Amino acid sequence: VWRMMLGGDARVAATNVSHSHPDAGSFTFYPKGQDFLAGPLYPKPKRTALSNTYTFTPSFAMAPPVPEAGIARLWEPKQIRQIGRLDEIGQLGEWSQWMGPIKPLVKAAPNADIVAAVKAGDAIFVSGEFGDAYPKQVKKRGGGSGPLGVQRVYRSALLLPEDLLVVVDHLETRGQVGTHAYFRGISSPNHPMEWKASGNVARLSGSGSRGHEVELYYPKGLKIETGRELMSYEDAKGDNRRSVKNWNEIAHSSVYARFTNPEQSGAQDYV
Repeated sequence: VWRMMLGGDARVAATNVSHSHPDAGSFTFYPKGQDFLAGPLYPKPKRTALSNTYTFTPSFAMAPPVPEAGIARLWEPKQIRQIGRLDEIGQLGEWSQWMGPIKPLVKAAPNADIVAAVKAGDAIFVSGEFGDAYPKQVKKRGGGSGPLGVQRVYRSALLLPEDLLVVVDHLETRGQVGTHAYFRGISSPNHPMEWKASGNVARLSGSGSRGHEVELYYPKGLKIETGRELMSYEDAKGDNRRSVKNWNEIAHSSVYARFTNPEQSGAQDYV
């Protein structure tokens, strides 16, 4: 990827790590330098779901994270899923143009810590915890608030030879909390990419690419959904400004595989 950047490759021209927040626990992966799991470039609004990390759904009916009037300013309300879901919770500061008001973030004092980073021979191991990056309370539909229930989110990654990446996630929740793990790639008219899911495997491939896979080993029974979203509503111009009808006119879009477990309760591990 570094050679691609130095060579001026258009696919990585906008690669930048300074505007991807909130994205604690996220990672990018370019096996053998090929496009695979990518960051969201310059997202607007900021959303956790645009990164390769977790979002959650509380057990109660929650109020949308963006008020109806705010949705109308951002996007056509009927097409809101083109820029993100309103039925899941991401990390602190999301759904703002930048990171939202700074005082609530400082008061929440979130921690996202790398707890181990080790290289041994040809293997690399990294692990971290980022449960504090998620809000403790969520607004309920109709008024009031309730606990989200997310206590710990712990991710470990082991990179082995031949570009095999093993990711083990440990989650602890109080009560029934829906969990959603995202894996995303970047698609453009010049380099179209698409996810296809079958069983417990999601495969990302494009024109002239042999493709790479995300395979779920544990737990069984998670649902895999694939789709496409805007990385920034500013990417849509002209007639597409309020609703994208022709994705080939969008410079960059985000294609995703979304692994969902609606029955998460207590402690559970994902591989």
